[in-house]
Amino acid sequence: MPKEIQLPSLGEGIDTADVFEVLVSPGDTVEKNDIILVLESDKATLEVPATEAGVVSKVFVSAGDQIKPGDNLLSVEVKDHPEKSESETNEATIFEQNDEPTIPTTKESVKDDQPPKVIKGEKRIESIKLPDLGEGIESADISEVLVEAGDKITKDDPIIVLESEKATMEVPSGINGTVVDVFLKAGEAISSGSLILSVETEDRIASDQKEAEPESLKESRPVEKEAEATQPVSIDTPSYMPLDSPNKKPFASPGVRRFARELGADISWVRGTGDKRRITKEDVQSYVKSQLAKAKLGGGPAQPKRAPINFAQWGAVEEKPLSRIRKITAQRLGEAWQSIPHVTQFDTANISELESYRKSLKQRAEKRKTKLTPIAFLLKACAQILSEMPDFNSSLDDTGENQIFKKYIHIGIAVDTPNGLVVPVMRDVDQKDLWAISTDLIDLSSRARDKKLKPEEMKGGCFTISSLGGISGTYFTPIINPPEVAILGVSRSGIKPVWDGKNFKPQNTLPYSLSYDHRTIDGAAAAMFTKRLREILEDESIYTSW
Repeated sequence: MPKEIQLPSLGEGIDTADVFEVLVSPGDTVEKNDIILVLESDKATLEVPATEAGVVSKVFVSAGDQIKPGDNLLSVEVKDHPEKSESETNEATIFEQNDEPTIPTTKESVKDDQPPKVIKGEKRIESIKLPDLGEGIESADISEVLVEAGDKITKDDPIIVLESEKATMEVPSGINGTVVDVFLKAGEAISSGSLILSVETEDRIASDQKEAEPESLKESRPVEKEAEATQPVSIDTPSYMPLDSPNKKPFASPGVRRFARELGADISWVRGTGDKRRITKEDVQSYVKSQLAKAKLGGGPAQPKRAPINFAQWGAVEEKPLSRIRKITAQRLGEAWQSIPHVTQFDTANISELESYRKSLKQRAEKRKTKLTPIAFLLKACAQILSEMPDFNSSLDDTGENQIFKKYIHIGIAVDTPNGLVVPVMRDVDQKDLWAISTDLIDLSSRARDKKLKPEEMKGGCFTISSLGGISGTYFTPIINPPEVAILGVSRSGIKPVWDGKNFKPQNTLPYSLSYDHRTIDGAAAAMFTKRLREILEDESIYTSW
């Protein structure tokens, strides 16, 4: 049944307004209170919401038109439904500049994708939403949904698994009950506040949208304690992640749109983090900052996207999306390579005696239920050098004009996992013996592969070791993990003939590569680092004392 949506009163003293933007077109589906039109008058910029839900059949206005209250805006095909009483009918409201739409609070006006809190005897339907992901995190990808309709859940049971930054997080339930509906699926990207589940429960949880209750019910029902929803730990993010492709219908208030125009930002490329992906002023600011940062890192404007290539024209292809971890890693490594002047120093060490000593400790390691690997010795050796050469245990501040020297020694270990490269950080390596380092190393590596690392376990590194020794290769150029200033790349050791002045003798040789930030470290210091590493690894009196 077609119904016309007309322009309601514009407010006292406003007789006409110019159509600035039409946000819908024939064939679009609109819900009640969806924004359909943006107007500009002499006094304000206004948003016009839909008063009917249905499919747009005709649009009567276009950008630039001048309209007045009572003019037809749209014709909408609506589904037949029982007549509502006058008290149940919501009048249209014009949203003025910088105002967000008022969220309906009566049971009848809540949309289907935001289930109301319905009391069923002693039970009610509660909504579980994604809590705040932490400062700087706009969204996360759902890697797994752990529940389905009909499942019984208890408080702190994990309900979904998120993949964000370089970590995977489990989101727990904040209540006990039975799952009524699941509103998302694996592969989707969600943001803070997104609806996850509706649950039939006797519990009551904290909510950003309080349901209006009759005063009589408030007085008769005892005050209930609100359950605290457990939040995932905040993860730092290096920069704002713009959209991969423009949004054809960005959802933003007139004030935000005007703010974007003043900054010269194309709002269609801005990722919205507000309710239902609504773009906020902070989103626009973050987007502009990210573009400026790209220009600064690259020494010029952000690089344009390369033209798409149809690889199928030359043969069969298969397309697979990158995991979030690989996307973030690619971005961070690209930024690091562009912004840091890398230089790499190569060297070798004779580890024949060290390997003999390490193998002699095999039985002791088995008794301790651990495994003593060459990386444990490298961690201890690098910790000693970092204490001797503080420039390598420093970082530049955000201005690039001050050097921060750290009084702690935390070392990251790059771990290759099926989901991509992750770098857990071992704390206070200088204060641990080889056995403690070995135990921590096995634990961190195992949990990295099983996606069980906590976000804080990948922060605070002073230096990183990346080892390819278990695979192959001689030398490589590792990319620095900012804000660190150096990284050690370790290749595969092997027996080589070495001339001792009289004869060639077999020697177990370890090749390694040190990449360093040339803004804080010069070549002489880097050569001293690699030399000192060789001295430590070849000095039995040092490594046997660990």
